Amino acid sequence: MRRFDGAAVLVTGGSSGIGLATAQAFLEEGARVAITGRDEKRLRKARADLSALGKAVAIRGDVSKPVDAKRFVAFGDGRVEVESTKRVGGLAVGVASNEVKRRGVNDRKREHLIQAGADIIVPDFDEHKELIAFLFGL
Repeated sequence: MRRFDGAAVLVTGGSSGIGLATAQAFLEEGARVAITGRDEKRLRKARADLSALGKAVAIRGDVSKPVDAKRFVAFGDGRVEVESTKRVGGLAVGVASNEVKRRGVNDRKREHLIQAGADIIVPDFDEHKELIAFLFGL
């Protein structure tokens, strides 16, 4: 088992330099990676290169600009994901799943996500169609 199997990572500035190297390292350790970048051409090339190593997604934008950061919706089951998303102005969806029972809500996790500032709390992704409709006004 690799160190980041099952983890999801967002790397800002991931289309070149240190950001790209960071994305590569996470992929090599088993994470799924989303990268952001301002240059569409470099971003497409980086995504193609990264996809050879694992699951990679590319999002054009500049998270230092509030208008771009507001386009981000992040899903996470921990304080770090929620706080990082809120810090750049994104929408944080907290996933309070009960991983032991494999259904329902973990009340302790739910409270931590609320304290961290999650905008929405969901128990899992069973109702993903309804969640997407809510998030995107469909």
